[in-house]
Amino acid sequence: MAVPVTMSTGEDTAGDAAGLYLLCRIDGRPYALPAAAVERILPLAAPMALPDAPPGVLGALDYRGALLAVVDPRPHLGSPVAPLAPEQHLVVLAARTRYLLRVDRAERIVALAAERVAALASPADRPLLSAVARLDGEPVPVLAPDALDPGPLVRGREDGRR
Repeated sequence: MAVPVTMSTGEDTAGDAAGLYLLCRIDGRPYALPAAAVERILPLAAPMALPDAPPGVLGALDYRGALLAVVDPRPHLGSPVAPLAPEQHLVVLAARTRYLLRVDRAERIVALAAERVAALASPADRPLLSAVARLDGEPVPVLAPDALDPGPLVRGREDGRR
């Protein structure tokens, strides 16, 4: 069952090439994800534990016949992993592979004008934050889906896609 998410426009979207972003909460703070990478938003389900999983991978879940990693971004953001809670969501993301990103709450999709989103210069190959968006006068970090992608969990299914 998908979780309904509302669509809204950010302040001042009259500029060039508005981009769509999913606003979500992680540890009570706002973050954005490029909506182009978001396939679906699901209610939280308890993942199957994976021995020797990389940091931030809570386990795996079967999603439409594919075994997808469940990623908690908190360790990457400098926060400890929090207990699972029924009100949390899983965001199905398509990056290098498909995976499920655990967030406290998926709130809404917003359209932001290009001048409201500033790309970050980073020496890293896969920076965790790709940009900072300005929404209602406040900076909102934009997470880079590729940076959180743990890679394939099952051999022979390189991208986890059907």
